[in-house]
Amino acid sequence: MLPEAVPDGERILTWTQVYDLTEVPEHLVVVGSGVTGAEFADAYQRLGAQVTLVSSRERVLPGEDADAAAVLEAAFTRRGMKVMVARGQLR
Repeated sequence: MLPEAVPDGERILTWTQVYDLTEVPEHLVVVGSGVTGAEFADAYQRLGAQVTLVSSRERVLPGEDADAAAVLEAAFTRRGMKVMVARGQLR
């Protein structure tokens, strides 16, 4: 959790609260690009939400195979997802 963005259950949600959404949000910012964050970002984009995926590292899936992560990140950006990685780089 970020000190500047404490979950309130309405606009800022934890990963467990996202399961309780009854409607697909127009835009969703997913903070965290590990396996769980990447899955949420992919699922909500496929459901029609505009998604921005934010990573504190230099790539998506930082703990996984670098080549596989690059393929996934390329697929996300090709489908129109905004991917922000360390140092604010937007892809």
